[in-house]
Amino acid sequence: MARVLIPVVALDRAMATNKKVGASGTEVAGHATDFNYFVAGDKTFLIARNNGVVQRTFTVLVAKTVDSNTITASTKTLEATTTAGDSCIVGPFPSDIYTQADGWVYINPSHADVKFQAFTL
Repeated sequence: MARVLIPVVALDRAMATNKKVGASGTEVAGHATDFNYFVAGDKTFLIARNNGVVQRTFTVLVAKTVDSNTITASTKTLEATTTAGDSCIVGPFPSDIYTQADGWVYINPSHADVKFQAFTL
């Protein structure tokens, strides 16, 4: 199967108040088998939310090499809580660092409990 798209929503002054974040917004479930992807950008940010009650992680893969050395991917842990809801915002994602050969940023969540939303300013 193919990676699952996380659409990037453009925010602007007229629209920002109409965009919902988190459970009330349009989230994409993490896909722990096929993983997820989105478009890179200098003003693109990703919101990740743990919808479960056990600790979950996601990894943003890095495409860039420096002097033939691959830069290590970044892994973020969403802590376990007694109720669902630990969230974080990560980014931005400059194209020259995060874009893979096919033009996308790859993100690998540990479980479908990880929910994603992507925004660009």
